[in-house]
Amino acid sequence: MDTAIADGVSYKAFWVISGRLNTDGNKADLSVSNLHGAFLMHSKGDDPQKKVSDAGTIKVFHDPDLVSEMGTIRNNVIAKSILQDLSAKALSER
Repeated sequence: MDTAIADGVSYKAFWVISGRLNTDGNKADLSVSNLHGAFLMHSKGDDPQKKVSDAGTIKVFHDPDLVSEMGTIRNNVIAKSILQDLSAKALSER
C-alpha cells in the first residue's frame, strides 16, 4: 500500500503494475513493454474541496504503444521508483 499526500490531502492506495522489463544492461536504455496498471484508492484524509479521488475509486491504465521508455515517466515519482527498483534487480541478476 502506498501512503502519500496529493494537493495537501493524505491518502492510502494500492498500485498494481504489470509489464516486461527490457534492458540491455544499461539503465539509460531501460523500457517496459506491454505496460498495464491499476490504482485503487483505499482511503483519504479530510478533503473538503474534493481535490483527490474518493475512497473506492479504481483507475486502470495502459501505454497505447505498449512500450514505456524511461523518459515517458520521469515526472511520475511512483512509476519512476518502481522502474528503478526493477532495473536494479534485473541488473543485479545478470
